[in-house]
Amino acid sequence: MREPAKVEVDGVNYLINLMSPLQANRIVIQLTKSLGKPVANFLMQAVKGDTEKNKLLLDTDIKKLGLNNIDAMAKGLMELTSSLDADEVEDLITTLLNKDYVIPDGKKYANVNLHFGNYGLLHMYKVCYQVLVANFRDFLDELAGSGV
Repeated sequence: MREPAKVEVDGVNYLINLMSPLQANRIVIQLTKSLGKPVANFLMQAVKGDTEKNKLLLDTDIKKLGLNNIDAMAKGLMELTSSLDADEVEDLITTLLNKDYVIPDGKKYANVNLHFGNYGLLHMYKVCYQVLVANFRDFLDELAGSGV
């Protein structure tokens, strides 16, 4: 049984309630649509011509890739950022940080800007990351473990 996550980000305690399966599915589709092709191209550029790294990529062990090709990384990041739409990203962040999912220090906040304006952009991204981990850890662990 999945349980809400309790995490601490920069000294602020958050309770992260889990999304419904349909809402989580919507997030997966949004992320895949926005990031899928640029991330795949980034990884393929990073391992281009390196047989050993290509084998590791096929084995889904990204940590062992040792991505150190600066040109490939820069190209991948440029492609990634050029494919993002500000309104879509804002919609995704607003969905991830919904006051019913993310509760700081036991109190719901009025809106994303008011709460996260006190902590900054990086803090907001860290909390988004924690929401993704809480909601998709089992999915990602299963995917990684299956060799897909």
